[in-house]
Amino acid sequence: SEEIDLYLANSEWTQRLYIQDAPTLRGRCVIYPSGVDTDYWKPNFKNVKQKKILLYLKGVEINLTQACQKFIWDHGYNTEIINYGEYTSDFYLSILQNVEAAVFFSRSESQGIALLEAWSVGVPTLVWNIGFIKLKDKIWSASSAPYLQPETGRFFSSLIEFQEVFLDWENNKESFLPRQWVIDNMSDEVCTRIFCSYFNI
Repeated sequence: SEEIDLYLANSEWTQRLYIQDAPTLRGRCVIYPSGVDTDYWKPNFKNVKQKKILLYLKGVEINLTQACQKFIWDHGYNTEIINYGEYTSDFYLSILQNVEAAVFFSRSESQGIALLEAWSVGVPTLVWNIGFIKLKDKIWSASSAPYLQPETGRFFSSLIEFQEVFLDWENNKESFLPRQWVIDNMSDEVCTRIFCSYFNI
């Protein structure tokens, strides 16, 4: 539609996909991610972190999930499992406040709100990423965590890679600073400024 002055995409890969699918959006499609309420999604500093890892399942590869869980168990950690769409915000927050890290299994995420919420609580994530999705009988480049950074986590695509990134996290926990990254880059305030910048507000 020619009446569309500005189309908001929530990450780089979705912006690229929309423009590839509808080239007339070129020059009118910009990136605007939703922010995170860092006052709600925050650590409970009274809690003593348990030796526990969250498994977040969405579009599950059962064999890989089970193999990763066994590796976690073999390294002395317990696991909590959450399935996409089957929890409340309060429940998710309570889980995040009691785990050391999270492992996400999702084929793709246009932004990854649950990831951002985990980072805001100070939980680094190890994210399964296959790098593509199938839409309209085409294969498109995609991401399972468009905003993943060295401070917030690591990608993996196989069991061997998972083992490597898990050990990297375990041996270098202090190098992961997910909450600070969210506060600096994706809080509600920061993202509102991004939105306003498109309209010279």
